[in-house]
Amino acid sequence: MAGLPIVTVAIVLPLAAQGEVVVALVALGVFAVVLPALAWSLRRRRVVLGRTEIGRSGVLGRLRTWRRTDVALVVRAVLPPPPRGRFGPVHTVFLLNASGRCLLRLRTPLYTLGDLDRFVELLASPVAGPDQQVTPKELARLHPGIVPWAERRPLAAALVFTATVVFLALLTAILVAESAG
Repeated sequence: MAGLPIVTVAIVLPLAAQGEVVVALVALGVFAVVLPALAWSLRRRRVVLGRTEIGRSGVLGRLRTWRRTDVALVVRAVLPPPPRGRFGPVHTVFLLNASGRCLLRLRTPLYTLGDLDRFVELLASPVAGPDQQVTPKELARLHPGIVPWAERRPLAAALVFTATVVFLALLTAILVAESAG
């Protein structure tokens, strides 16, 4: 979500500079609707723990479920705060299946630490994890595949994201210039 304003500016400014004010206003309107909708969906995220199933609501409110028996291991870890993080260390709970694939990931600040503790206790599955704070890269060594690439390599992910935004802005400027000329 933090990158959406950057993408908005990268798309809207070249359009406005080329005199495409109506198109720029439409793009701004789209982002003005998308950003609050994303924020609203994050605030409405819910996890349901039933007797036989675990479920989590998605972005559009649809409940995705897994059988409780699919959870072979719960991994608890404390990860460092994200860059410019305002919340301190991130307490994270991963639910893994028998093959080590992550079924569900819950973390602060979306959920309180007390809620995470209560969830793990009620789940009553085997729990593992490092005793101290670890980096995403260290956690990925302990449990391969549970931490996304972008989290293990934040600098590379930022460079890819920036290069993509610059490319899209240049492409938009070229297309606008060609259509005007």
